[in-house]
Amino acid sequence: MTIQEPGLNTSTVNLVTENPLEPYTCLYVMSILASIFCTACPCGLIGLMHVIAARADYSRGSFNLSQKKRQQALCWTGWACGLGFLVLVGIIVALVVSGTAIAGVVSSFNDY
Repeated sequence: MTIQEPGLNTSTVNLVTENPLEPYTCLYVMSILASIFCTACPCGLIGLMHVIAARADYSRGSFNLSQKKRQQALCWTGWACGLGFLVLVGIIVALVVSGTAIAGVVSSFNDY
């Protein structure tokens, strides 16, 4: 359905009136896993709150608002996963570097 704004003949607004993008289960799971495993940042919880709000808007019939909140949930959950991955890589690098340093110190003590 296309509605033209009064006074403007060139611009149109597209309204979603059908049943778009209903399944939110994947976003729930992804947000919960990001909240559990990426505890360094609260982005997963913010994403989960947006998923809950998007599902509530969907059940009320506000499909446009639901899609907007769904995109926000994807964004926040993506940030949580990305930052969690970076923290994990940082921890692994720190462990490898400290393990190499400890091995070097231990091997120097074996020389005496």
